Amino acid sequence: MLRKESAEVNELATQRLPDTVSATIDELLKLSSSDRVDIAMALWESLSDEERDAQFDLTDEVKAELDRRWERYLANPQSAMSREEVLERLKHRRPWCRSSTVSSS
Repeated sequence: MLRKESAEVNELATQRLPDTVSATIDELLKLSSSDRVDIAMALWESLSDEERDAQFDLTDEVKAELDRRWERYLANPQSAMSREEVLERLKHRRPWCRSSTVSSS
């Protein structure tokens, strides 16, 4: 994921937010990444479940796919992979990690 520059983030904020909030965001962007993450998490956790849910409008197609996957898991929980297994599998899918992508000539 590409990181947006502070000026670009602030520009996006100024388009939608009052000047006082934009100024606050400009100051917040000067904080360390750890502090910014803590603030983001605190803001997110301050939302009620209803407010969080309202931020994610899933299409009927996506809802159906999620339901299908959940049912598949419930039918066979042993088929699920742990986080570590997923990360290990992804690591081996990177083109620069695969021996098949290395030219033998």
